[in-house]
Amino acid sequence: MSNVTQQDKVFTLPTISAYELYYKDFPPPDFIIPDILPKGLIIVAGKSKIGKSWLHYGISNAVASGKKALGKWDVKQGDVLYLSLEDVEYRLHERLHTILQPGEEPPKNLTLATEWERLSSNGLLMIEQWIKAHPDARLIIIDTWARIKPYVRRRAGNTGYDADYEAVSCIKHLADKYNLCIILTFHLKKGREEDPLDELNATTGAAACADGIIILKRTRGKADATLFATGRDYREEPDLALKFNGELWSVVGTTEEASLNRERKEILDLLRESDRPLSPKEIAHDLEIDRNTIRQRLHNMEKSSQVKNTGGKYTLFIPNTTNIHNTANSPNSYNNGHIQHDPEDEWL
Repeated sequence: MSNVTQQDKVFTLPTISAYELYYKDFPPPDFIIPDILPKGLIIVAGKSKIGKSWLHYGISNAVASGKKALGKWDVKQGDVLYLSLEDVEYRLHERLHTILQPGEEPPKNLTLATEWERLSSNGLLMIEQWIKAHPDARLIIIDTWARIKPYVRRRAGNTGYDADYEAVSCIKHLADKYNLCIILTFHLKKGREEDPLDELNATTGAAACADGIIILKRTRGKADATLFATGRDYREEPDLALKFNGELWSVVGTTEEASLNRERKEILDLLRESDRPLSPKEIAHDLEIDRNTIRQRLHNMEKSSQVKNTGGKYTLFIPNTTNIHNTANSPNSYNNGHIQHDPEDEWL
């Protein structure tokens, strides 16, 4: 009979010294889409019917075919499982015909499903079975999480945070075990929160368990959207502007660049429609924008050769032309070649 007590047992401790960890080599984080979609458990969230499914279709097709994702990034080809659980097969059929170019073959290593068992039944084992049957698996998309999430038994003292963390952790375990990316699709709450993570239609337990969060936002009826990402493996938090062309989402730049382009386009459109150069005061009045803000924009636009300053008033910059809008000394220039300007429009 053994005299070894519980206190006498010797355990192998899962520890590492700071010295050993410091000099240990690790490969850089692997991204399915560079800078945007890392491996691990990623939550993609957006309001209902704003284009999340189209985003998933575009990403799925890009990874399965090894083509550019979001119109910008080259991606490594691999097997993809897309659980589109709010669709039916005929809708998947229509969308495939929409996103593929004429004559383009659909990727054979993209697997689709419109039905799946809940994870607390056999769903988790079914996903693992698919992974084992596809050694080149790189991406799994579950749309939506609510259709497949496991039923978690409430325990005394457990909170909603605990329940959400436990429910999501079983999927994270698969992503880590097989070194792939699994996307869970969530809806966003109504209203707007100061912290984007608080907009998830779940407790913060789901976000805490995930390796990354991607939030897609679009004004209803508009073709433009924003994509914001944050998580453990992001060196910087991408904040991108997207455009939907009726088939796929594509990145057009950062949200800051897109905002700047929109602001400058307003001025360029106004100057293009005008039959004479305009002062900052006139532009500010027509666009209902602060005059100092307009002055600064015009200054920057002049430096980037988008507009031309003709004695305190502005017109479009058109190189290699004697267009009336760009040459103050033209025989047809305004006021016989002398452009008047308001002293209030001088730079501050």
